[in-house]
Amino acid sequence: LALQVDVTDPQNMVLQGGELRLGGDRAPLPGHGGVRVSGRLDVLDLDPWFDMAYGTGTAGLPMLDMLDLKVDQGELLAIIGPSGVGKTTTSVNLSTYLALSGEKVLLLDIDPQGNATSGLAIDKSALGSSIYNVLLDQLTPSDATIATQVQNLSIIPSNINLTGAEVELVGAIGREYKLKKSLNLVRNDFDFIIIDCPPSLGLLTINALAAA
Repeated sequence: LALQVDVTDPQNMVLQGGELRLGGDRAPLPGHGGVRVSGRLDVLDLDPWFDMAYGTGTAGLPMLDMLDLKVDQGELLAIIGPSGVGKTTTSVNLSTYLALSGEKVLLLDIDPQGNATSGLAIDKSALGSSIYNVLLDQLTPSDATIATQVQNLSIIPSNINLTGAEVELVGAIGREYKLKKSLNLVRNDFDFIIIDCPPSLGLLTINALAAA
């Protein structure tokens, strides 16, 4: 995990593998060093660490308390299983919890039943675009993403049109990686991407597993 740090000071800082590198120097990061470990990290208090490592505190680093550390890519979770085990309930509630906790979340409904979509008060029968269009390379994920009523939570919705995707993709080269390639375009934009899968091990679920 490499976390790029942007500061007003021109020196480059990188947190990588539990070490913080400043310029050409390197020192171990003690514990969490005041860093809250999450999808998008916030520096809470690095003064003690800099005092120990360099004996300078933050004197030589303007606005250190305003550092923004960003994960290279968001965490991607695929929720899979047979029918009736609570996949959609887990997907919707976990996405909502993370979003209300301040994380930027994308929920991807890849089940033709579209229950995650309707579970977030979106009329799946009135959709102009959906994950179907993304899988067929008709739209980018950003073009198919819509906001929900939950702050920080967006969704790429689904509806019955998705049932035709497996048939239409059967002859496509690299069809198992269609979703992975598409999501790579937006993984840096979200802290978490959660995929609600259909209750079968078909091409849609395989795409979700390959992406995760």
